[in-house]
Amino acid sequence: MPEFAELFELLTASIDYVLLVSVVLLAINLSVVKKKSRQQRESLTDKIQELESQIYVVNQGAIGVGRRLIALEKIIRQSGNSDTKVRKIEKALSGMDQAAKLASTGASISDIVKATGIGRAEAQLMKTVRSGIPAVA
Repeated sequence: MPEFAELFELLTASIDYVLLVSVVLLAINLSVVKKKSRQQRESLTDKIQELESQIYVVNQGAIGVGRRLIALEKIIRQSGNSDTKVRKIEKALSGMDQAAKLASTGASISDIVKATGIGRAEAQLMKTVRSGIPAVA
């Protein structure tokens, strides 16, 4: 029968081995958690950059639309003849109306800009606003 000292040494060695395995497994787990955390941080950073880009495009489009509105107000104030006012306003609005129709049909931003003469940011805004809205015949 083994002596008490031998059993104690065997038990101590087993505990040391279990502790070593636990520390190794803990280190591996920590490494995996750090990697996942880094991947999530990178993914969120990419999404933030994408959203910032979209916000910039929408802002630029809104600025362009605002400029067109100011131009229309100027036309209204400067025109003496009401027929002339209406024709000028219709002409100015026809590009935006045509852009809305093109955006609703899925036309590319470049195609909208070429067909209507509106700015790229305005075309992007129109495309963003019209996405998911069925085309009106």
